[in-house]
Amino acid sequence: MKTATATGKSLITIALSLMLLLSLFAGCASAENMPRSISSDLPEYKTVHVSTADEFLAAIGNNTQIVIDADLIDFSTASDYGKTSGSFYGWEEQFDGPELVIMDVKNLQIIGQGQDKTLIQATPRYADVISFRNCEDLILSGFTAGHLKEAPGSCIGGVLNFEKCAQVNVEKCGLFGCGIIGILARDCANMAVNYTEIYECSIMGAQLINCENTSFSYCSIHDCESNSVYVNGKNNNIFWDGKVLENGDTIV
Repeated sequence: MKTATATGKSLITIALSLMLLLSLFAGCASAENMPRSISSDLPEYKTVHVSTADEFLAAIGNNTQIVIDADLIDFSTASDYGKTSGSFYGWEEQFDGPELVIMDVKNLQIIGQGQDKTLIQATPRYADVISFRNCEDLILSGFTAGHLKEAPGSCIGGVLNFEKCAQVNVEKCGLFGCGIIGILARDCANMAVNYTEIYECSIMGAQLINCENTSFSYCSIHDCESNSVYVNGKNNNIFWDGKVLENGDTIV
């Protein structure tokens, strides 16, 4: 596993721009609706190049940019698969195998070589491909994620699952089934999904529950049971290409 120091400032600049655009879309006229102030003291990122599941897991941490050099990362090949846990990740047992949960991490980037070049996959059909809990300042870019296509049967797990996360950017990704939902977010704030394709999910493209300040821009949802983003619960400032989505709305 090769390591090097890098600032990752180009990606941070993109994230900041997206947050500023989001605040304009939301029409933040009052102080209480304004997004949090962003310090000019940007964190220094450690860049780690990985090519195996073990290297990926070992790299998870604060202020880290994980660059995936391999064509495929399958978490079921990890040596600690379903056994031990790291400081910022653990395994949650599902019906047919463990699910990777990344938790309590801040300023983490996961960068692939491109949507058609890097695949992150889960073998268990009941597991989400990656779950994020209590995480802040995430950038996920340039990869495809989904369940092992060759495995028999249907999936009950989703693809990306976010719970109590903030400042999340998903960009230039492909999210496919046969997971039930491409993106599921609960109690999250300040999310931006851009230039991302969601397809072949058995229920819907995305679902937002009790989220605020979330935008989808230049995204495509197709070949799902419902080609939609479903918004329910107490949501605020949810947008699809600038159009406001109210609670109970779906976008097709």
